Amino acid sequence: MKKSLIALAALAAVGAASAQSSVTLYGIADISAGVVEVDGVSRETGFNKANLQQSRVGIKGSEDLGNGLKAVFNYEHGFNSANGEFAGGEARRAVVGLQGGFGSVLLGRDKLPLYRLTEDTSADSISDFSTTNLVGVKRTNGIHYAGNFAGVGVSAAVGYDRHDDITTGANDTQSTTYGLGLSYSTGPFMIGIAGEQLKEESGSPMVTDKKHTNYGIGGTYDFTAAKLYANYLVSDKDQAGSDDKEANIGVKVPFGAASFVAEAGWNDGEGYDGYDYNVGANYAFSKRTDAYVRAARIDNKDYDTREEKTTKYAVGLRHKF
Repeated sequence: MKKSLIALAALAAVGAASAQSSVTLYGIADISAGVVEVDGVSRETGFNKANLQQSRVGIKGSEDLGNGLKAVFNYEHGFNSANGEFAGGEARRAVVGLQGGFGSVLLGRDKLPLYRLTEDTSADSISDFSTTNLVGVKRTNGIHYAGNFAGVGVSAAVGYDRHDDITTGANDTQSTTYGLGLSYSTGPFMIGIAGEQLKEESGSPMVTDKKHTNYGIGGTYDFTAAKLYANYLVSDKDQAGSDDKEANIGVKVPFGAASFVAEAGWNDGEGYDGYDYNVGANYAFSKRTDAYVRAARIDNKDYDTREEKTTKYAVGLRHKF
């Protein structure tokens, strides 16, 4: 994994020299010390137990193709800020595509519209402390489109993967993902809706193993003295024949270099309901470096998970570069 970081740095240096600073190396280093306690199950104390953002390093760039058209790319990997170990598996983002007056069309791995909407309408932006649980599919490998036209945002994604067992066909697998989002923003106000469907099949002939339909609505309003966030999310698990629902509301209040954040969430699903809370503060030493404290009581009723309430406390430091 160390080789991955060295390669990213080398590419950034070469790209910046050959493409007039069209290539940028960037990242976030976020580390915290805290406590995570699952009622009646476990208690963990130490570093990197809960963060505002996953630490990451990435490289992005563009090339002007003329007539307002650009070629763009972005590759980003997460890592553990407590020990420097890169996160295993797939990248957080791995895309290449074209960008112009029509918006952007990207090929590769990227976030889905519902996940982006949920990030934008959650006061703590789906941090480890956020009251938002039903975050949807998050990312898919496929085709991604995004465009903004006079305040109207349109986004869509299609993901597809298939494996065929040529010998017997018994292990054939296929997954398809569709996502669509629509938003409107003007001045201090923004509202959006988004939905997605994930379908996984296997066997020969194909039999549906899992089908999730997720959708939500959310918005924000900036009063200058405070910014309000709210969303309502639904996860419809066709195979289980039940729905999970949640509503979240939050606020951010700036006080000079400091800021205050608070969230409350309500969850309702088959056989359970619960409430979540999150409160904390940040202090900005600069535009790129801040310290934070958080305390949260989170209900982990996400999809098929049925854990007890989780309590989290943390003090952390975050640097963006």
